[in-house]
Amino acid sequence: MRRSVKVLSVGFALALAALAASSCDHAPSGEKQYSYLKELLVDTALVRGRVVSGDSVLVVCRYPGGCNRLDSAALEAATDTLHIRMIYEFYYRGEPCAHGPGVDSVYVRLRVPAPGEYFIAYRNADSSLVVIPLTILPSHS
Repeated sequence: MRRSVKVLSVGFALALAALAASSCDHAPSGEKQYSYLKELLVDTALVRGRVVSGDSVLVVCRYPGGCNRLDSAALEAATDTLHIRMIYEFYYRGEPCAHGPGVDSVYVRLRVPAPGEYFIAYRNADSSLVVIPLTILPSHS
């Protein structure tokens, strides 16, 4: 009798574990998991006024609730302006994955074709355009 109760309780525990694992693959409404990439607004970019090509900029960005990870961060050059783009993957794989908003930061390397006067431009969290003047000095390496 004890052995059959033990076997039943182990079987029941395995069934619950399988059910919990499968719940992370579906939303509570039974939808399949999904993910997509999204460009997010940058909160802050920290850089010294005079730098050399190859130096880094610290970029801070806030992401919304849900499961998120940084997919890419880059500076895209357009004439004398460097545009910061941060892309996050937003994904949902069931209730255990969900969490609130967060803050992430990453260093992005400055790569410019020649020394000179540049601007770093990005959209702040309140959608205002932020422009940071930047002087790229000749590299000493």
